[in-house]
Amino acid sequence: MHLAPSDYDRKQTLVNAERFTTPELKELEAKILEAEDKMLVIERDILKSFGYLHPRSQPGSKRRRRPSPSWT
Repeated sequence: MHLAPSDYDRKQTLVNAERFTTPELKELEAKILEAEDKMLVIERDILKSFGYLHPRSQPGSKRRRRPSPSWT
């Protein structure tokens, strides 16, 4: 731990290893997660515009089971 640069933050302890992050990496991670959230909203809006949503994306609906193939 004493060998890591002073601007590195300890993130998680692993067995026989240490993980670190920097303020820049934390900022990048936040941007990536925000972009992922925006992507999912856009995808849901597109699916809504076509009149289709996956059953799991609608509150209170249960997932439908696919029929098994006829050859099994």
